[in-house]
Amino acid sequence: ADLTKKEDVEKALEYIQTSFGATPLDILISNAGFFTGAREIGKESVEEWSTNLDVNVKAVVLVVSAFLPRAAEHATIINISSGMAHLPAIPGASSYSVTKLAATKFVEYVAGAYPKMRVVNVHPGQVAETELAGKHFAEVGKKVEENHIDDVHLAGDFTIWAASPEAAFVNGKFLWCNWDVDELKERKEEIQGSALLTTNLEGWSSFKYHA
Repeated sequence: ADLTKKEDVEKALEYIQTSFGATPLDILISNAGFFTGAREIGKESVEEWSTNLDVNVKAVVLVVSAFLPRAAEHATIINISSGMAHLPAIPGASSYSVTKLAATKFVEYVAGAYPKMRVVNVHPGQVAETELAGKHFAEVGKKVEENHIDDVHLAGDFTIWAASPEAAFVNGKFLWCNWDVDELKERKEEIQGSALLTTNLEGWSSFKYHA
């Protein structure tokens, strides 16, 4: 399915429900992403920016929007985001970083709107086995082995943990898959009761909105 087209997304979810008898749906893992490649600002085409927006933002909105009316009351949504969404600006990656940040913030809004669900952003780490990683390292002129690399199984195992009952306290948070799970659990109350691990303005974490 083309995840940037609403009709394709709707058909895909309908197929899943009819084929597997999954009514309602329990979990959604949004994992599609696009990286143009290293481009200087001003040298990346409008078409390339548009593709980043379509895949990294629009597709997430469409998939989540199609999932919600089909979801169980306590369903789980995990968005595979990227550390690039919140790291300091990295030359050549503006379109990817900006669009990943937009999707990350959208998912935080979903978490706020559906508090009974588990809604989490996860950075899968720097995984060498992906097409995106190979493309990135090739373009910036570095060898994969020279960089800190995370095992692809770590990302998968961490995502399973994030969807488990043990991780209920991370709802609405942004997590890196290579973080220590035991430490996260030890800081459960601190994480739950603050703006920690969310996208916000540094230095203004004590701000609270009163409607």
